[in-house]
Amino acid sequence: EDHPEGDAEHNHHDLPIDLGFNSSTDSHAGHDHGTSPVESLPSPFGNQNPFESKTPAKTPADPIVDQIVKKIPGLFDEELQQIVYETIAKTKPEDRPELVKELSTGMPGLIRQVVDQWKNGKPAVPAVTPSASTDWKQYRAQLLRDISGVYTEHLDAQRAIMEEVVYSLHGVPDQVTVKVLEDWNADLRGIKPDPDPTTDIRAALDRRVYNQLNAARVSISSLPADLQNRMQNIR
Repeated sequence: EDHPEGDAEHNHHDLPIDLGFNSSTDSHAGHDHGTSPVESLPSPFGNQNPFESKTPAKTPADPIVDQIVKKIPGLFDEELQQIVYETIAKTKPEDRPELVKELSTGMPGLIRQVVDQWKNGKPAVPAVTPSASTDWKQYRAQLLRDISGVYTEHLDAQRAIMEEVVYSLHGVPDQVTVKVLEDWNADLRGIKPDPDPTTDIRAALDRRVYNQLNAARVSISSLPADLQNRMQNIR
């Protein structure tokens, strides 16, 4: 999924790791996440801000859909609210409860993945069985918690890190996502055997993705355009 750029910004400058964003114009006074014993760890995200958007917010026309949207947690900006609104509006009424359940993670990154999957209505064939999907999502969530917990003990900062990772991994096949997170977690915690000995704690997230895509024999050309560009830069 493409993440267009524009006025809306999602600030992460208070995180205990440097995400590589320009913080000269930020104002976040009075909100201190404290320090972390590993705050010198390099940023795995590079210099891209995936939270910017140029999609203008629109006034909802359907009060029923509007009420549904208001009950979904994690919709912190108008642009994301509008995307969710449009997705629900295009979904058949009988399929909306299932969609709302999938949207109710409270994490904007996961919400964007769901609306992308449902942008043309309910997915005709799920990529995995419901039980396997649940197990995979739980395992991914645990890996994300383990990784973010190395960078900071503060829950709100951990949540922001997890959301950014989800954004950065959007478009990566599920099985590759798991391998990427397993390798990152192993490097941070010294877990053996190391899934990818060519990476260490200084490795950028895109480098891990590139390596695991190659290991899984996934063609770069099969990925979304923005992800293709990022992977081509790794070469």
